[in-house]
Amino acid sequence: MYNRDIIIGSTSGKGDKTLIKLGEYNKLIVKRETNFGYFVGEEGSNSNDDVLLHNRLLNKQKVEVGDEIEVFIYRDSEGRLSATLEYPKSKIR
Repeated sequence: MYNRDIIIGSTSGKGDKTLIKLGEYNKLIVKRETNFGYFVGEEGSNSNDDVLLHNRLLNKQKVEVGDEIEVFIYRDSEGRLSATLEYPKSKIR
């Protein structure tokens, strides 16, 4: 069976891990803004583990740094984890 749980990075020196579920909605924090979008992740996680929410995938919603939002996590055409506020056209079970 295909495992969609992706463990990314360490959240502390104690070995805690950030768990982001691929192909599912995840509640994440908007951590920083760039000119092309926002990076989202779990509170306290390493910034290298943050996932891009591109401006074109905001679905006309306004977000600000510090907001907790529910985003759908998928892999983009280059295999990178990406986030969207748009409802996916299909999901794999």
